[in-house]
Amino acid sequence: MGKVYRGSFVNTQVDYTDNSPNEQTFYVRITDLAPTDLPYSLDFYIDDSIGGGNQLMYVSWANLPIDTTQLIIGYSIAGLSSYTNITINNPAATDVYSWTAAYNNYDIKIEVVRSAGPNEIYYIDYDQVTLELADAPIVLQTVDNSEDKFTAIKSKSCRLRIFTNNDINISNFSVGGDTQYKVEIAVNQQDAVIFTGWLSLSDSSQTFLPDPNVFELIATDGIAFLRDIALTDEQDRLISQNHSLIKYISWCLQKTGLNLPIWIEMNLLQEGATYDDPNSHFYNTVYLNAQTFQDDVDTLQNCYSVLEKLLGEFCDLSQQKNVWFIRSTDESNYASKRICKFSYDGEPEAYETITYVKDIGSDTDYYTIAFMNDDARLSLQRPCKSVINEYKYDQIPSLVENIGFDQGDVLTTPDLGAPTSEGIIRPLGWTHIRAINQAPIITDIARTVQLYEYGYLKTTYFELKQATPIGTTLYVNNVRSSPVQVQENDRLKISVGVRISASINYFNPIQVRLTGVSGTTYDWSLDARTLDAAGEPVINQWEQVNPSAFSWYTWNINNNIGEVVSISHEIVVPEAGTLYIRLLNANYLVSTIYFSSDTWFSDLDVVIEPMINGSYNVYDSQQHISEQDIDTINKREKEVYISDSPHVLFRGALQSRLLGSTLYSGSVEFTNVNSFTIAGFYPMSFYINQYIQITNTTLNNGIFRIIAVNYNISSNITIINVAEATVTESDATTTIKEYIFQLAYRFYDSIEYPVGTPIGTILGRNPVGTLSIVQGPFTYTLIQGIFNVTIGSNTYTNITGSLGYGVYTFTEGGGAQQIGTLVTTVTGNLATYISVATNANGTILTALPTTGDYPIAGLLPYGQHQNQAVWNQFNRVFSIFEATCDGLDTDKIDALGLPDLPDLMHMYRQQDTHPATYNKQFKCLHYEQDTDNCEWSIYMIEVGDGSIPKSYDGHSFKYIQR
Repeated sequence: MGKVYRGSFVNTQVDYTDNSPNEQTFYVRITDLAPTDLPYSLDFYIDDSIGGGNQLMYVSWANLPIDTTQLIIGYSIAGLSSYTNITINNPAATDVYSWTAAYNNYDIKIEVVRSAGPNEIYYIDYDQVTLELADAPIVLQTVDNSEDKFTAIKSKSCRLRIFTNNDINISNFSVGGDTQYKVEIAVNQQDAVIFTGWLSLSDSSQTFLPDPNVFELIATDGIAFLRDIALTDEQDRLISQNHSLIKYISWCLQKTGLNLPIWIEMNLLQEGATYDDPNSHFYNTVYLNAQTFQDDVDTLQNCYSVLEKLLGEFCDLSQQKNVWFIRSTDESNYASKRICKFSYDGEPEAYETITYVKDIGSDTDYYTIAFMNDDARLSLQRPCKSVINEYKYDQIPSLVENIGFDQGDVLTTPDLGAPTSEGIIRPLGWTHIRAINQAPIITDIARTVQLYEYGYLKTTYFELKQATPIGTTLYVNNVRSSPVQVQENDRLKISVGVRISASINYFNPIQVRLTGVSGTTYDWSLDARTLDAAGEPVINQWEQVNPSAFSWYTWNINNNIGEVVSISHEIVVPEAGTLYIRLLNANYLVSTIYFSSDTWFSDLDVVIEPMINGSYNVYDSQQHISEQDIDTINKREKEVYISDSPHVLFRGALQSRLLGSTLYSGSVEFTNVNSFTIAGFYPMSFYINQYIQITNTTLNNGIFRIIAVNYNISSNITIINVAEATVTESDATTTIKEYIFQLAYRFYDSIEYPVGTPIGTILGRNPVGTLSIVQGPFTYTLIQGIFNVTIGSNTYTNITGSLGYGVYTFTEGGGAQQIGTLVTTVTGNLATYISVATNANGTILTALPTTGDYPIAGLLPYGQHQNQAVWNQFNRVFSIFEATCDGLDTDKIDALGLPDLPDLMHMYRQQDTHPATYNKQFKCLHYEQDTDNCEWSIYMIEVGDGSIPKSYDGHSFKYIQR
């Protein structure tokens, strides 16, 4: 840590009850985070913002000597040399350690204890420079002055004015990166931080006159950085597969360099969510495929765009109270805020209900903020005839991860200056196995070859070397893809080019395996050698197989030496599930001995054509529309990027996570460095960015995300690295299950219906393997839980499982009407309060949830909630005020003990009597606040009226044809 610059001033806040002085102290702290010159990158920095008279202390290091046995960290109040020691045994080579200490200035002593040599001691002394603040010393403001209620990102900045002297001027901040100078602004006490940001060196300026004169510094919240940073995880690893919305938000916001808590006021919940449980929050239970954000160059889009797509037409984001605050515009008219708190890394923590409201009025007996300068202006927002949200059916770019085989570890670097050269890559996302349940015995025989001529890439192909040993057992080198989610009736098309090094009559170069949601496993069986009169394969079908037999036979095709064989066929998927593709060595049998051939693959292409509304390739988007018949042509039409999707493979398809099958049960060795090992070859069971559940251990039960899978041939162990912490432990009864994903459909407003359970009755008949819902209406869902089940005269208790049901309508008059059918799978598990009885006509299912607070009709698609939330902000005339205000409430503290200056999170009420203010609630869109004289500007727009209820009429949905 470099120097720390501190300054303070006392403002002109008054007590409005008698207009007496009520001055408050503001503090400025600028920390130079330039690394020290100490070995092993030893560094120290602090975080003032946790409050309660404490601060967070951090020591970081990198590349400690291999013989380091201890790291002893001592901290002492600056200048006293009285150190409190913290001992870290067997420290990781590179790590960060943090602890909490009372708020103060500290010197640091770090001792590196080495087994092979003398101990090394290093000091980091506290170095403080005092700032003298000038007039208007701290001005807080929004950067984006957009007047659209649904602007998703509201960046903030802080302008500082400081007097120069011999020790302090603009040159003190003339060098450094974007995140070298950390700025913290606090009120009343130095740890009550209300804003954290980074100095923007390009925005600094100084009057060119002798000292003392004034120089200005601008600190920003770092959101602007996100426009230039591609989305990765917290360790800058490439992201694939499905992740929760809060993880994407956290990964983006960590790129600002600020690890601030995340507070969310957005209270849609999925059906079945546990009310008031932060783990059930919408952002924690809804998932997206990472390829939603893939761009054209095999990387993900920039973090700013990712946040806009996640929040657009629903929520906004800004830094407030030194946290990242996300708020639903539909909830911005509430004074009482129901907030779900997450840690900076996206872990759910708790719910809080807090009142955040600011009243503006000229009567100082009641109000502490008032319009001033006679400059307040009232204007109106024009109503819309319609609001349209369009969600495009944009399929994710690569259904199979690394389908071009060009990503992964570089094994051989090409010589770009040579006439010809080659590069070799171990392809990411493809698991190298053999067609028997054994580990590969040769490394890197499955590899990508890139051929260059004079530095230009000419050809890329994937190579499987000949399998060994030759013998009576068939050994086939092959690679398996990462999983692909498919749905029933998808039309699957696969094509690939294949070359081989030996003459073989035919071989089986590719396998397609489907694990259905029912638990059935299928292989695609195709014989392209025998064609019918139309030239199509006679055999082209799905065959149920026993996965434990590990059969790899799928396709038979004719091949000749040196020729590229182009395979291209299609088939319809029999049920929803997970698809894997395997590429296999060519092989042949001579007498009783098996041989194989080097095999080269190119131009692999996997296409899935989903069936939407009963058709293929007819629709390219869907629209949620709210409209009214009024005399205006004004409409709001926006594209949305996340929604209820007809297919899991469309960008932005909202998905739910469900616990799937068991991947492994047995002995596992856990370490304290985010990993565990399993004896044997298990890479086929795990893949990068897969979520797993670990149970039956003493210390390591939980949910983990896999970040690396490796197999050690010499030790015959599989090493799994995970993003979450693990604890050293040997456990013989570990159970590891995978998580699977399905489309998310139904959501309810938990503010309106806080209990979170439905009222109603579900009845069904199952005479022929299908279930007809006879009372509703319902949309598809999957209910899970632990239930008591009655079958005939027998009752079974504590049955764990789920029931799926779909969209049906109840017709009133004449009794319950049987509308439509639904194929459902009940795998020994049934839904809440399900009673099952058998009669001559089949199986009758009845569900009787008799308590609850929301009707089934309150369960709506996310897209409808979103569309009608926007509609309620544009379906009538809304008032707008732009004014200068007197009074900044710098003396106010909220219910959590935090400074309560007016901010974007507050609901505003203008209390001066006028038709444009009576009973109305306002949302602040932008402001500028002078914290010294307590004057500030506000632009606020009406978001609610207590006498005008929100309207949910006029909604419709339609598919848009190509």
